[in-house]
Amino acid sequence: PPCIIGMEACSGAHHWARLFMAAGHTVRLVAPKFVTPYRMSGKRGKNDAADAAAICETIQRPHMRFVPVKNLTQQSRLSVHVARQGFVEQRTAHINRVRGVLSEYGIVLPLKANTVRQRARDHLDALPPWAHTVVNDLLDEIT
Repeated sequence: PPCIIGMEACSGAHHWARLFMAAGHTVRLVAPKFVTPYRMSGKRGKNDAADAAAICETIQRPHMRFVPVKNLTQQSRLSVHVARQGFVEQRTAHINRVRGVLSEYGIVLPLKANTVRQRARDHLDALPPWAHTVVNDLLDEIT
């Protein structure tokens, strides 16, 4: 029979929620930050039983805020944002690596990404061979 199913809003939760809803169940997704305070800590620590008990406790709270279940379109749009954010973080990390390597040789560039991309190649000839290779490879990766 249809029942209420509580789940932590994590990877794959929206897929399972859609399946359970299609079977007639009511699904309540809870953000992990709201479940954590109800998880019993101590000797047993974090495990499946403690997580299940915390989720049960959380979904029964009268003023709890739940995560809306995303449909396929919403989920696919979110995947674009997640992928883009990953690329931005990766680019930032590469730029910081370039700046770090160059600063080891007294070449200090400003934080702006465009400036680093444009001016870092100007300094390649001043670097020892291995550093030259590293910076060049990082700049190729950024490009």
